[in-house]
Amino acid sequence: MIHHIIKNKGFMIFLLVIAVLLALPGCKDNEALFDEMSSNKLTILIKGTYASNAPTEPWVWGSLDPEDALIQDTSVVLCDEPTGDEVEMPTQYMIDIAEMKLNKDSFSNYRTTKKFDLTDDDPFFDGTGVTLKNDDPVHLKDYTYLRLYTRKMVFDQAKIYEQGPAGWTYKELAEVLFNEDKTKGFNINQLQKNSYYDSLRVESSYINRIYPIKVPIIGGLTYNRNHDETVIEVRLMVKNYSKKFEYTDYEDGELQVVHYFAFSDWLRDVQQSENDIGSNIAAVARAYVPEKVGSITGSNATGRYIYVIAIPSGDPITRYSLVSPAGFSSSAPGDITELGDGLYQITTASDHSQYVFEGDYIEITSWGSTHTDKYIISEVAADHIDFTAARGHGGASGVDFNLYPASDRSNNPCDLPQEPEDPSSYINTYLDYYLSYEEYKKEWNEAIELCNANTLDDNAYADLDADDDYTRIWNAYDDYSEAWVS
Repeated sequence: MIHHIIKNKGFMIFLLVIAVLLALPGCKDNEALFDEMSSNKLTILIKGTYASNAPTEPWVWGSLDPEDALIQDTSVVLCDEPTGDEVEMPTQYMIDIAEMKLNKDSFSNYRTTKKFDLTDDDPFFDGTGVTLKNDDPVHLKDYTYLRLYTRKMVFDQAKIYEQGPAGWTYKELAEVLFNEDKTKGFNINQLQKNSYYDSLRVESSYINRIYPIKVPIIGGLTYNRNHDETVIEVRLMVKNYSKKFEYTDYEDGELQVVHYFAFSDWLRDVQQSENDIGSNIAAVARAYVPEKVGSITGSNATGRYIYVIAIPSGDPITRYSLVSPAGFSSSAPGDITELGDGLYQITTASDHSQYVFEGDYIEITSWGSTHTDKYIISEVAADHIDFTAARGHGGASGVDFNLYPASDRSNNPCDLPQEPEDPSSYINTYLDYYLSYEEYKKEWNEAIELCNANTLDDNAYADLDADDDYTRIWNAYDDYSEAWVS
């Protein structure tokens, strides 16, 4: 009996200690410890569109066919979908988030799975947004990035085709395990690596861009829990931003392909026979206190998609627009001066420094040779552009030129062709493979000649060895892309 009484008294003392601790003031602003732990004044709101909170831009998919040039990527070349078994437009987008972090601080260790209908009425796409579960971060700490640790991202309607003696036949809908249930769809997370095929660099196919998605918070966030509410609004571009791609695989030694939907390759162009589609996710976040914000409104002509945007005071609007991948022509011819050691300078009638940067290309017509060549830009100023070329070309007057961004993959002289896919066991596919392989060898040898710094335009980059130039060209392409996604 005495033993039981002692145990019960111990239990009562334990409860008393807990009650006292909960009633004690916290370490901040004299709030109770329990209140501090339970407070949640930060809201994470995620939206699948860059449009406003009341977007009028509709989904255009209803009027398009999966084979439309706006939907089907140019890299889809291997499998011709059999008549009657073509891929249909997707109806759902799914995301599985393991956790979220602000910078490197974990504040949302909650797994979240969401399915969104690809319609204008879904809150994810109509501007309303969807809230994610989280705790509050550190009081008065500065944050610049939100990290989304996505386990899976899935579009439905992906189809698998297999190759037989008579060609391609439909096999089945692709299937993935989503939220522990079998779901029709294709997980694009597994392919989120660099989409360029750069066979001479070790990291070409091993850079994962999806775990986490590093979302910049424009303007940053200094979290202050004294505000009633703070919102981090995350914009993950999904609406009207998806295309159809082709994934190749083998099952039981037989070649099969998956035609699936994923984010557009607007930034890193996906080409034939490439499975990697990474660094094409466009995401951005902004933080605000609802009681301290205003709004902007605007209208546009019927049938035209014109956006009203606010930019920081003093910033030129050109910083928030894209240069056409095709480049643009000079407004007037320029005069070229040879500066020595393979460096040249051309005068410009207008300032291109807001559009063109170091690592981009300048194309000059019939200067120093009988043909047109692109050269790497080393510096851009208000009234001139410096670039590298072979020694001895000399100066010239009244030379026409065009400017091309390094972000466009087709401008990259070191974008080497990829080896064709290994064949299946059928004789006709073996014959096609060997023919393709011979063509590949020819194209590769021609491409490396253009890429090699010691042979491009008769020693165009005489002061740089091939390895340096090869690295510099790919780095310029990579840096241009990183500026949009980091």
